[in-house]
Amino acid sequence: MKKSVLRVSVAILSILISFSFAVAAEHEDDKMSTKDNTRTEQGATMDRKADDNAATAQNQQDIMEARQKSEETVSQATALLSDFSKATDKNRIPDAVLKEAKAMIIVPDVVRAGLIAGGRYGQGVLVTRNEKEWSNPVFISLGGASLGAQIGVESSDVIMVVQNQQVVDNLLQDNEFTLGADASVAAGDIGASAQTTTADVLTYQKTKGVFAGVALTGGVLDVDEDAMVAYYRTDDAASAYYGDEKEDGLAQKIIDGQKTDKMTAPQSAETLKESLKRFAPQS
Repeated sequence: MKKSVLRVSVAILSILISFSFAVAAEHEDDKMSTKDNTRTEQGATMDRKADDNAATAQNQQDIMEARQKSEETVSQATALLSDFSKATDKNRIPDAVLKEAKAMIIVPDVVRAGLIAGGRYGQGVLVTRNEKEWSNPVFISLGGASLGAQIGVESSDVIMVVQNQQVVDNLLQDNEFTLGADASVAAGDIGASAQTTTADVLTYQKTKGVFAGVALTGGVLDVDEDAMVAYYRTDDAASAYYGDEKEDGLAQKIIDGQKTDKMTAPQSAETLKESLKRFAPQS
């Protein structure tokens, strides 16, 4: 009897020991699995941080390049006004046209668009005449397959004198504003005493130092929001401006001279406005 009890006790003890080892092994497996999961999560987090850092660095680089390009456009527009100002009386835009201008669109370096036969492309600025001064620049692009034959050279500089305020209002609301369809356009007469015309927009070009009027019928104007945000935004949080950082009605705010904590006009904008005062003084 005693031996039977002893055997049962030993058997039970063996079972308990085996169970204890099994529980311990399972617990160790759980610990290892938890560690593996933790390492995996940490690795994924590090990968995400690395991707975010790389994206931020690329975004910052994109912004710096966009700002530099916008600054260059404004500087080139200012230099183009200086060139037109130095033209002789027989080659200059008539004073009467400049005095009555409601706005100007200045597009330096309009070049051939290689992907469009005979097409052209250029980035420029739109400035409007307010009661006391010219506005800060709004960035625009100029394109259109029909421009090639009209401009006729590899590169030229273009100034458009807007004689109708409605043109500005419509341009700011229309993503693709077409000259000749959405507004009448004509080649401007050259010469200090030349007669003015009644077209909504008068266009002039400078090519290799030669000034002339040029019709840009079919030219498409579009507001360049990315260039504006890159040029005016100062807050670091706007680094994601390619996403949802654009402000509604930004172009109109710039034209109206509205200011916000997140936006400021660089010095190049003031330099352009001073040049406009001399080039096209108030009537």
